[in-house]
Amino acid sequence: MSTIPNDFVNFLVPVIQEFDGAVEQVRHRQLALGNCLTSMNDELATLYKQCPGDREIDEYIKRIHALRQRMIEANIHVKIIEDRIGKMEQSMTKIKT
Repeated sequence: MSTIPNDFVNFLVPVIQEFDGAVEQVRHRQLALGNCLTSMNDELATLYKQCPGDREIDEYIKRIHALRQRMIEANIHVKIIEDRIGKMEQSMTKIKT
């Protein structure tokens, strides 16, 4: 018989399921964003070769660089979550031994 209170289990199971779903969504969205940024970058590079110094193209390039920076920041947040999960796993391992 389990010593874990039912209330805790009833709380924890849906939270884990929701977290799992969120992780899967993040993976798919990161892949899609990466593919979009690559495509945009390739197109802009081609346009830039055809029209070097075009101000509008320069502006779009700046916007893509800003998007890249935001993705880097988002990855940092993902890394923080990964670290927290790792610490939680270590704590659980210590408790079990």
